[in-house]
Amino acid sequence: MNTDSQDKNKRNSFEYKLREVSDEEIISILQYRDHFQAQAVKAALKEALKRGIISDISDLDKEEFQPKPLASRSLFPLGNTEMQNIAIFKSLCRIFYGFGLLPIIFGFIQISKHITINSIAAIVTGIVIIFIANR
Repeated sequence: MNTDSQDKNKRNSFEYKLREVSDEEIISILQYRDHFQAQAVKAALKEALKRGIISDISDLDKEEFQPKPLASRSLFPLGNTEMQNIAIFKSLCRIFYGFGLLPIIFGFIQISKHITINSIAAIVTGIVIIFIANR
């Protein structure tokens, strides 16, 4: 993808992409502007001015728009906004659902081979994993 904001194909331009994002995401780009490409920050500024998020460039000096450092690395991923944290959590739950299905499938294969103790243990384990992920 060409990152030039003056791209001949307007659908690849930052201005075009930023029309579709929420105000919260525009604010996040402005807050973390030191970590974005210059063209993306310029496009976010234009969009913020157009939407009335900021009235002029001097609004970037306000505390809410001060540049923020990126979060430190951690074992568990954390988003910059509550919406990102919810999306990360849902994604991790879907992974656990997948891991919960594996023992259930294994249990049904064991049932077809008439190995009941292992099959029951596998199915119960899978159900417990899915139950925990669903909470």
